Order: sequence, then structure tokens, then C-alpha cells
Amino acid sequence: MVKVNLDNINKKFGEVVACDRVTMEIEEGKFFTVLGPSGCGKTTLLRIIAGFEVPDDGKVYFDGEDITDTQPYERNTGMVFQNYALWPHLNVFENISYGLKIRKISKKEINERVDRALKLVDLEHLGGRMPFQLSGGQQQRVALARALVIEPKLLLLDEPLSNLDAKLRLEMRHEIMRIQEELGITTIYVTHDQEEALSISDLIAVMRSGAIQQIDSPKAVYEKPRSVFVADFIGQSTFLPGKITELGDFVHVKTRFGKEIEARPPEFKIEKNDEVICAVRPEDFMVRTPKEEHNVLECEVANVAFLGKTNRIYAKIEDQNIVAELSSDINLKRGGKIKFYFLVNDTHVFRIKD
Repeated sequence: MVKVNLDNINKKFGEVVACDRVTMEIEEGKFFTVLGPSGCGKTTLLRIIAGFEVPDDGKVYFDGEDITDTQPYERNTGMVFQNYALWPHLNVFENISYGLKIRKISKKEINERVDRALKLVDLEHLGGRMPFQLSGGQQQRVALARALVIEPKLLLLDEPLSNLDAKLRLEMRHEIMRIQEELGITTIYVTHDQEEALSISDLIAVMRSGAIQQIDSPKAVYEKPRSVFVADFIGQSTFLPGKITELGDFVHVKTRFGKEIEARPPEFKIEKNDEVICAVRPEDFMVRTPKEEHNVLECEVANVAFLGKTNRIYAKIEDQNIVAELSSDINLKRGGKIKFYFLVNDTHVFRIKD
């Protein structure tokens, strides 16, 4: 296990900023996820930690030691790539043992360590198979075993499940969590999948255009987003633009469609007449009057999408779209009227520029 610190990491490719003053701390033994859309710089950041890329500025520390200029093979990290990167001419055992052979480990120890790695990923019986004889999930398990067999102090995973179908992704997600918990290894995981990040992580760093937007627990990232981008990228939200009309225990916002709503005060400084955006999660809309302080919007149902136990309701109030998630027991029809309630404390305020 290792503690990782990134101090003001910058990296550009031509005019493209891949990492913009990235500073973060990953405690030893934690499952840390870097989450963001394609092209935001998350893979570049992972490659800098692995040593495959060198930052233009900034430092990388392992347990307080500056390893910025250290070669990848000297960092004792194991990396799992998006495309598995298995040698097609080597069988499963040979693929897994490759890193041990170049380290000149004895044949006896190689056999023992590969056997342990195969058992860890539930592939004990497939050591003699060739990569083309394996399913996508099995190939990803081999790639994971190959990364772990060298007994790294840091495990790096770059979009490891993106090539798998939905069922296999879910299965492998649980496998990776099981292995990480069993080994207690510090893990940095890169993904664009919000559900994946929320379900497996101790901490999530949300990244946009090379910069870190928020680092928090999955619960805090979802329930207390710090920007419009985070609120929009993590899950789904209804955004209500407006202008501050009153400040107090709650913030009063007059929306662009004329309705005044209240929201909990944000952490940043705001003043009367500031333009802001309020955000509400779909599951925070209700159709029964709550006891707590709340807002009310009378809308017209535009569409209803059946999701099993819930319905996704698409509604409108003038030109404003509302997205709510309600029990599928509630009978709604397109064109019908609906009154939504949502708590003041579930109404977030953001700056327009965020």
C-alpha cells in the first residue's frame, strides 16, 4: 500500500490542456476514482502517476518521496488497460507470469504467484487457454491478475470495464471491489461511468477539461455537488435559472418563468440580484405535501417513461423542463396536470458560470 500525492500537476499536448493544476491526495488502502467525460484528461493523469507520461509542471509523491522522474518499472505499480493489452501469442499463464520473468523471479516462485493470482480472479482452470479462447470478462480477469501478480503497492485501472456488456460490467465491478478489499491495495480507477464510480469508490474526483471540480465521498458528490457541471454529470438534475430576490435563512430565487422558489444558502458569497441556477434531483420531487419547508410547481406532463418500480416523468411549466422520478403506482397521462413539491433543503444554488 502507498499514499499518493499530486502537487499542482500540469500537462499540455500542443494547445490542449490535459491536466490543469491538479492537486490531490490518495490515502493508502483507499479506492479512489477519477470520473469525467471523454477527453477531460483523466487517462493522462493516470499515466502520469504510472510514469508513462511526464508532467510539464508539478510533482508526484509516493509516501512522501518525489518519484516524478522515476521510470515506470521502478514505481512498483500494476496497471490494467482499457483494451486488456494481452499478448495474443502467449497463453493465460504466460501472460500473467511475463512481468515476473523480466524481474528474474525463480521458476518455483513464479508458479506459486501465478497460481495465487489465478485463484484470486477465479481462473484456476484456464491457465493453458489462449486469449482468443476467452470471453471479454475472462480476458479482463487475466489483465487484472497480471497487474496483481507482481505484488504492486498501487493498482491503476484505466476504464477497465468499458468494453464489456452491462451484465459483465456489473459482475467485474463486484470482483474488482472484492479483490481490492481482500488485498487492501491502494487503487486509482478511471471511468466515465457515474454509476460505476458511485458504487465502488471511497472517494471520487470529478474532472472537467483537465481540472478537478470536486473531490468527495460518493454520497457527498451526489447530494452536495459544488457546481452545475457536477450536478449535471453525476446523475440527472432539473436546472431552474433565476435571480436572487431575497437573502436570509433561505435564498429566494425568482425563476425565469416567474415562479419564486426558495433554496438552501450556498457555500459561496451571493448578493441580491445575482443570477443563479437552482438544481433539483429527480427523486427529490414529490406529489404529496411534505411537512418541511418546500417549494411547489404546477406542471403539465409531457411524457412518462416506465422504469420498473419507478416512472421517469418529463413535465413542463411554460418553457421550463422538469424531470422527476416517482413510483410507477402513480397513474399519470401525457397532457395531464401535476403538482410537484420539493424541499428547500433539496434545492441547490449554483453560479451561472459554474
